[in-house]
Amino acid sequence: MLHEPVSTIKGVGPKKQAALKKLDIETLEDFLSCYPRDYEDRSNKKKIDQLLDGESAYVTAKVMLIVKGGWRYGKKRTLKLLVEDET
Repeated sequence: MLHEPVSTIKGVGPKKQAALKKLDIETLEDFLSCYPRDYEDRSNKKKIDQLLDGESAYVTAKVMLIVKGGWRYGKKRTLKLLVEDET
């Protein structure tokens, strides 16, 4: 069973199979033994007033204002948000 092609997985069609092949994932065993190179620790949740400059953290906040910027970095557009929480 582990040596069956990834195309036996529901939702994996020819395009997805070709993309997985570029990652050397051709069988179910290859698929199951492919681990992420990195992950995000989402347990560092803070209030806005607890954040330090340059710190990465997750906040739950209400979006008050959205400002769409110009095109930068090729086809990507900048986006600025003004958010607030109870602090």
